[in-house]
Amino acid sequence: MSDTALEPGPFNLSAGPGHQPYTVEAIQPQPGLYVYRYPEDIPDQDPLYRWRLGHHSGFSIAKFEYPGDAQDAAWYLRDVADWTAEADALRAQEGLGDKIRDLIYDTPGVFMSRPDTAKQTTPKRSDR
Repeated sequence: MSDTALEPGPFNLSAGPGHQPYTVEAIQPQPGLYVYRYPEDIPDQDPLYRWRLGHHSGFSIAKFEYPGDAQDAAWYLRDVADWTAEADALRAQEGLGDKIRDLIYDTPGVFMSRPDTAKQTTPKRSDR
């Protein structure tokens, strides 16, 4: 049995705070990574980029104009991490977000970061 599925199947995505979870049709071009069309009834700042590359947890990694570009990005990212791991485990890996961002920048896609999950640091003032 293959770890990938290029035949569409149901995928539960996280539409973010204040939105109900959605089930969409998606393919799994790499283990733990899914490509799907973002639902049109969820507001989006850029309706041109409706195709998503997402993690099995339901969170989006990047958005694309065409599904083939999202599938190609899944191939580029395949060896960067164990995509079958939980999202929190991936977020905890130092430098992984930067590596993903850099690889997505080499594609026609737009990297999607979640400010509410980004590590934030407060600069220390040495003059106190």
